[in-house]
Amino acid sequence: MDAALLFLFCHYVFSKRCWGVLHSQARTASYSGQCKLSAKTGCDVLVQWVVGCVFKLLFIKDSSRFVFCRGSIGDALMKPAEHPSALRIGRLLNEAGVDTQVVEFEHPTRTSAEAAAAIGCSIAEIAKSIVFRGESSGLAVIVVASGDNRVSEAKVSEAVGEALARAGADFVRSATGYAIGGVAPLGHAQPVKLLLDEDLQRFETVWAAAGTPFSVFALRPALLPALTGADWADIRV
Repeated sequence: MDAALLFLFCHYVFSKRCWGVLHSQARTASYSGQCKLSAKTGCDVLVQWVVGCVFKLLFIKDSSRFVFCRGSIGDALMKPAEHPSALRIGRLLNEAGVDTQVVEFEHPTRTSAEAAAAIGCSIAEIAKSIVFRGESSGLAVIVVASGDNRVSEAKVSEAVGEALARAGADFVRSATGYAIGGVAPLGHAQPVKLLLDEDLQRFETVWAAAGTPFSVFALRPALLPALTGADWADIRV
């Protein structure tokens, strides 16, 4: 059994043990009218928690199979990508010479706020993909924007030289190859028009979707023009 699996097993046992003790004491307290746990129970729970943390630090932090991100929702466990779309993005990034790893969350992060909370970064550091439909060309128009920016449809329309229309879920899927919430800045199913929000250059690292609503990858913004073939643009409202 490797270190990662050992941690997961111990974490499960410790969690079940702590919960069982707390539940049992709470039930006993409710019967007897007491409102506090015994000292012995408190020490027992504390020991279980400390041991669980030690296992996390020793076996997970240095494991190549798992990554912990400290976000506002707590420790979010991420693992190397397994979904075919995410694996494809990983291969494309590798072929482009981008040194990064595509990782997956246990739960979808469809919005910039959800992704930022899980990763532990600011919303602005999320490189979100906003998709429109070009009325004349029929192509998908993708704006890779800073997560806290509202995209100006007028500015985007002027930049791509055509009016824009709403892009429905079916159109997004057929044009990009990805579902809404998982549109990556590269590897699209059909030709697209793509713009990069110049405000992303404020950061050393940004996080982008990797083909699914629960997979992401990090990269330096300076790599985006070469990776996507797109230019920086002023797209903010």
